[in-house]
Amino acid sequence: MDPYRRYAGFLAVFAVVLHVAIVVAAFGLISLYSGTDPISDPDVGRIVGPLMVGLSAVVLLVFLMINGMNTPADQQRLSVPFAFAMGIAAIAVYVLIGGLLTATGTGEPLAFVLFVGATLISPYAITVGLSAFVITVLYQWVLTLRIDRTGRPRWPWENPDDV
Repeated sequence: MDPYRRYAGFLAVFAVVLHVAIVVAAFGLISLYSGTDPISDPDVGRIVGPLMVGLSAVVLLVFLMINGMNTPADQQRLSVPFAFAMGIAAIAVYVLIGGLLTATGTGEPLAFVLFVGATLISPYAITVGLSAFVITVLYQWVLTLRIDRTGRPRWPWENPDDV
C-alpha cells in the first residue's frame, strides 16, 4: 500500500474517533441543558443508543476510507455535497438502526414508525448529522493539504540542509 493511501486510512480512523467523541460530548451537553434523554423511551434498552451512534460512525468510516483511499492525492478536493451526503447518511443510519432495534425489541412494527418519527426531529439526530458533515469537511481539507508529501513538521535544527 502506498504511503498516501495508508495516510488517508489512518486519517479516516482518527476522524471517525473524533466524530464519536464530539457526538458523545454533545449528547451530554444537550441532555444536561434540555433535561431530556437521547432515547426517551425507557423500554428500549441501554444498548440501542450506543449501537445507533456506533453504526452511524462505521458507515461514516467506510465512506471516508472509500473517498480518501480511492482518490489520488493530486485529485483530492473538498466536496461540500459529499460532506452533506455524509451528514444525511449518518442521520439516516442513526435513526433507522434505532427504529429497527426498537421494533425488534418490542415486537411491534408500529414502534419503528413512532421511534423514527420522534428521533428524526430530535436535536440528537441533528447533532449526529452536523458532526458527520463537519468531520467530513475537515477530513477532506486535511487530505487536500498533502501533508504526507512534505513530511512531518520539523524544528529549525532538524533541517537537513543546515548540516
